[in-house]
Amino acid sequence: MNSMDWRSVVDGHSPLISAEQLHRLLDVPDVKVFDVRGTWSTPARALPEDYATGHIRGAAFLDWTEHFIAQDVAPGLADIADEGLAKRSFATLGINADDLVVL
Repeated sequence: MNSMDWRSVVDGHSPLISAEQLHRLLDVPDVKVFDVRGTWSTPARALPEDYATGHIRGAAFLDWTEHFIAQDVAPGLADIADEGLAKRSFATLGINADDLVVL
């Protein structure tokens, strides 16, 4: 298990990381990598079949349509999930407050 602190690799001033930075972080326990492929077409949908054909090593598939947008409206009009749903989703996905989340 890698005990590296992700903060030593990531510049805290940017939400973006490079492929090289990600490669260095793949085995760090508090780094969570999620594949969020999908389409906003009607109906909006996640694409788990694309994930199944190949993804970043260690990445988990995250169905963003289930976890992070309002469910009972057209996707183009859907709000991002409210705080309660987001917190429940983070817990379900194993995301902790000190984790680095890579999408």
